[in-house]
Order: sequence, then C-alpha cells, then structure tokens
Amino acid sequence: MRSHDAIREVVYVESRVDTDKDGLPDLVKVSIIRPRYEGKIPAVMTASPYHQGTNDKASDKALYNMNVDLEVKEPHTIQLEEPQLTVVEPVGQAEEVDEAEELLTHINSSYTLNDYLLPRGYANLYVSGVGTKDSQGLMTNGNYQQIEAYKNVIDWLNGRCRAFTDHTRQRQIKADWSNGKVATTGISYLGTMSNGLATTGVDGLEVIIAEAGISSWYNYYRENGLVTSPGGYPGEDFDSLAELTYSRNLLGGDYLHHNVAHQADLDRVKKELDRASGDYNQFWHDRNYLLNANRVKAEVVFTHGSQDWNVKPLHVFNMFQALPANIKKHLFYHNGAHVYLNNWQSIDFRESMNALLSKKLLGYASSYELPTVIWQDNTKEQSWTSLDDFGNQTSQRTFSLGDDEKVIQNRYETKDYERYGKAYPTFLTDLYQDKAQQVTIDLPIEEDLHLNGKARLHLRVQSSTNKGLLSAQLLELGSKKYLQPYPAVLSVRTLDNGRYYMLDNLTELPFKEAGQRVISKGYLNLQNRQYLLEIEPVTPGEWMEFDFDLQPTIYKLEKGTTLRLILYTTDFEITVRDQTDYQLTVDLAQSSLSLPEMTTSH
Repeated sequence: MRSHDAIREVVYVESRVDTDKDGLPDLVKVSIIRPRYEGKIPAVMTASPYHQGTNDKASDKALYNMNVDLEVKEPHTIQLEEPQLTVVEPVGQAEEVDEAEELLTHINSSYTLNDYLLPRGYANLYVSGVGTKDSQGLMTNGNYQQIEAYKNVIDWLNGRCRAFTDHTRQRQIKADWSNGKVATTGISYLGTMSNGLATTGVDGLEVIIAEAGISSWYNYYRENGLVTSPGGYPGEDFDSLAELTYSRNLLGGDYLHHNVAHQADLDRVKKELDRASGDYNQFWHDRNYLLNANRVKAEVVFTHGSQDWNVKPLHVFNMFQALPANIKKHLFYHNGAHVYLNNWQSIDFRESMNALLSKKLLGYASSYELPTVIWQDNTKEQSWTSLDDFGNQTSQRTFSLGDDEKVIQNRYETKDYERYGKAYPTFLTDLYQDKAQQVTIDLPIEEDLHLNGKARLHLRVQSSTNKGLLSAQLLELGSKKYLQPYPAVLSVRTLDNGRYYMLDNLTELPFKEAGQRVISKGYLNLQNRQYLLEIEPVTPGEWMEFDFDLQPTIYKLEKGTTLRLILYTTDFEITVRDQTDYQLTVDLAQSSLSLPEMTTSH
C-alpha cells in the first residue's frame, strides 16, 4: 500500500470515564494515519501520554531532594482492598457523518516500527489519553481509569464506543475502515499501557508488543519498602511524572480553566503515594497490573534489556510469570538499556513482528511461531539464542561469602557525600573500584554458569541502630569486551521503512573493552526484610536472617571469570541518601549467594 498519500485524520473517542467529574465522559484525542484502501484493515495503536507534548519545567520543579534520612517505621501489617473502577455511560445524541473533519498535521514522535507497518496494511493510531493536550480529564497516571480510556479506543474500532469529530460532541464518526483487530506498540510508558490494556481482556486486542513496560508501578518508584528513583532520574516520583504528562497545561485555555483541579489532584497524589515510608499501599495496589494478568487473552511479545535500570527487569519477569498458561508469550531479552531494538543489525525484529501481525491481524495462513525466549548472548557480538523460559530453573549454584564478619559504615565524610550527591556516576565509579563504603566479595567462576532468573542472597545482618538500608550489586569483573548498553549508529537513515515513506538508522550494541559489567542489583529496607506487607522492627545489635532477591536476568558467566558481589547502604543514584551515623555488620560465614542455573538451551 502507498504511504505518501495515506489518510491522516483526528477523531475524539468518548471514553467511559469521567476523571474530572464534570458530568461528561472524557474525550480522548486519536491521531490516525491509515493506508488509502477500500477494504477493512487492522490497527497498530501506540498509547502514550507523551505524544501531545510534555510539561518539562513543571516536572523538574516537582523533583524531590534525595538528601534525606531513612524513616523509622512503626511495625504493622499493611491492609489492602480490591481495586475498583467506576465507569460512566455515553451522554447525548450526535449526528452520524462519514468523514472526520480534522486533518492530522503532525505527530511529535512517531515510532519507526509503526512507520514500517503502515505500508504493509496497518493503520497507525497514536493516543495520548486523559489529561493530555487536546483531550479531557485529569492525569491519573497508571490506574485503570487511564487504561479504560485507552481501551475505549479499541472499543470504538469495534463499534462499542463513539467517536466525535470535535469537542462539541455534535457529530459522530464510525471506524468503518477497521476490521476490529488491534496490536499495541511502544516502549517505557507506552509499553506499560500495553501491559495494562492486555489485563482488561478487551475483545479485539490480538497482540501486544510491550517494550520495557512497567507491570506494577510500585516496583518503578519503590523497592522492598524503600523510596527509590528510576535509574538515571534521582528525585522523580509519581507527582513529577503527572506534571510531565499533564500536557493540558500547555494550552492557555485549559490552563486557566483546569489547572486548579489538576493541582488539587496532585496534592491528593502526594499524600497517597506515601513518600515518607516507601511502603506498598492502596495507591500502588490500584496500579498493579499483575493482579489482573489472568484476564489476558492477547498474544504477548515483550522486549527488555538486561541493563535497563529505569524499568528494571523485574517488571517483565513478573508479567511473564503471571500470564495464564494458555497464552502465547515471547520475550526478546537483549543486553541493552532502556532502548528499542527494531532497527538493530543483529536481529530481524521488525520483520518478525510483521510476520506475527500478518497472521494474527490480517489473517494470513502461516505456520510462523516465535520462540518463547529470544536471548542475546552476552559473551559475543551479534548472537541470539532461543530458550525455553525466563526463570523457573531447577538447578542452583550456591557460593559461600566468607568466614568472618564485615562492617559497612553508612555515614560518609561531608566532602564525599556532597561529591557523590552532585554527580552520582562518580559514586558508581568508586563503588565498582571498591573505593566506597562497602563490603566487596570476589567469587571465582570455576565452571561455565548460565544464570536464568533471580539471584538470591541469604544474609545474616545486624544494625547498630533501629533501621537499615541495604543495597547490593552483582558484577562480572575483569577487563575484556562487553556489550555496551546503548546502540551505536552503523549507518545513517539507510533502513527504508516502506516505499520511501520513512527512513531509519541501522544500529547495534557495540562490543567494547570495559572493566566490568553489571549483572544485577537490589535494594531493601531492613524493616521489610521478610515480606513487603509486613513492617518489622530493627533492634540495634540483634542479628536478622533473611533472603534478599536481586533483579532477575539471563547472563552467561564463563569459566575463569570473576563474579563480584558488593554490599553497601546508600546508592546515590537510586535510594535516599541517609547520613545517619550507623553501621551494618554482615556475618559472611552464615551468608550465601544462590544463582538459578540453566542447564539446557536451543
């Protein structure tokens, strides 16, 4: 199909939520680019609150100071209720018309996979959602009101919801070009919305391509009872994200009429997210898609990077594990960071997606099947292998951590504290070179080991005070070539995404010399050492024994390499920067590290 004369139009879908409580269902802007074709076609939909622009200045002002101490929490058990979603009915009558009245002029950031699919017979839909510029409502980041409004676009494509030509709601238009079948695409927040949409079980959603998506928002901004920041963004929390994505404030009229309601909603969010304790609560429970994973009906494609410390690998691991047994699921697990892989040289990802969607959305007869896990081998360049599973290994390799006791001093000298706080990469450099306040244990790998799942620490620890923060990292240590986390451009704008429509760069992860490679990380509040919902006391000088799971991953360690375990308190990139003068003592003789070991692959 020709791309240069594609139909470009805008409609406003009537959602089934009223987030601003004005008595009318919120309208959601849908930007459509579709091939000019007489028959019915499927859609690839990218749900993203970023497409209409972002409010960066307001978001930056909402960032938190991380130079605060860890709170001592009263012991208790957290109680939760079943999340609820209130939906509203359509309001009023509207004349039916045959054509949209608004032409789509531009997309702030189209996705090159969508560009590739457009001339192959798929409409491209970009949906910014409630609380964004040209749409209505409040920014409810991550909850099922936001998900429902995106879902209603799929409902419109299947004749179950209305869309209007503009905000007057006087003229409605049907998606008479749609065959009702939809796939979702996109990375990060976009992949998160794919996860959320899949858990609604909405009819018509045939495939999700969820790239580096969140599966539970608690695990993005919190970890094991701790306030944490996404990798690379110290001080970000849910309210700063709400400011970023509430792009209605970029319109003068909307700012004047709705900013007061937005700020009142932000005040409520700040209280409910409970930044003081870092605990899981109802706010986070309402944004946990794992609770509804049993409702997924679509075929699922995940992509995720072993070096993604923004949306950490736990998100894809948990969703992968939670899906119903009858669902076809696939994971492209690469060695990059928070990045797309549809234009890499080493893997035909976009062609694979076209083959899958041709079968599922266009109805082509095909025996094409993706493997369950497609893993990028970390020991060499441009090498991928199919695996049976992510996690669920029956074999473990356990390492003793030593035969003595080691002390971690929490409080830093002022000059070091200020230096690390101003530039956290300097802290990480010192940490990896054993120059920070840490316990470092080097473990020789005497036989090849293929880690697949969660590394687990069994620790015996005591604190000199009534609280404690414990951080851990696993590294492969040694100067050699490692895959680097960000793709390098091999050739500029040489990938033709379809009949001279859009060009893309050809990229690949560089394979370069480095001193170490991060394998996994983890962060724990010692008051949540046994169970997330149980806050326990920390008694000064009293030994505590517990298991501590690090981020899941798939990683090959070859015979003769060195595995380095680092135990420390404050992480200047991720955790609060507690300056309390206390120390943790680790009984290495009663502590161990267990790695789930894969014994077979394809």
